[in-house]
Amino acid sequence: MKVNNVIIYTVSSLFVLSFLFFLIAMGYSSIDSVTASSLNEKLIEYEKKAVEATKLEASRKEWRNIDKVIDQFKNKYFMKYDEFSRFRSDLRSNFMKFRLQLQMKNKVRYTYKRIFKDMTKVIVKFVLTGSYVDIKKLIHHFTTELYEDKMVIFRRIEFHKRPQGDVAGDFLLEVYLAR
Repeated sequence: MKVNNVIIYTVSSLFVLSFLFFLIAMGYSSIDSVTASSLNEKLIEYEKKAVEATKLEASRKEWRNIDKVIDQFKNKYFMKYDEFSRFRSDLRSNFMKFRLQLQMKNKVRYTYKRIFKDMTKVIVKFVLTGSYVDIKKLIHHFTTELYEDKMVIFRRIEFHKRPQGDVAGDFLLEVYLAR
C-alpha cells in the first residue's frame, strides 16, 4: 500500500503543480496583453484630457471676469449719461460752426432704447442743408476729433441736391450711453 500511496501523492502533486503552472501561465498572458502600446495610448488620452481641462479652466476664468471686461468696454467706448447733454450742445454748435441749417422746424429727434439694464442706445435724426463740403467737414469733425473714441455711429446719411444749389443731408446717428 505504501507504493500506491506514493504513486497517488506523486500524481496528485503533479496535478496540483500543473494546475499552478496553468494559473501562472494565464496570469502572465493577461499581464502580457497590457503592453507598452496600450499604456502609451492611455497616456496620450489622459494628456489630451488634461489639455482640454486646462482650456476649460482658462475659459471659466475669462467668464468669471466678463463683468470687468464689459465695464472696461463701457467706460472706454460708451458715453456717460452726464456727457450726453454736452453731445447735444456740441451737435447744435457745430451746425452753426460749419454754416449748416437744420430743416424740419429746427428739430433734432432723439429716440431712446434701453439695450441692457444700464445701457441705452439713442437714435438721433436730423436733416441739414448747406454745402456738401461743409457737411463733409462736420462728419469728419465728429468722427475724428470730438467723439473718435466713443460709439457715435453715423448709420445713414442720404444726400439730396436742392434747387437752390446746396445739398440736404438726412442723418441717422446712434449714440450709446452707459451709467
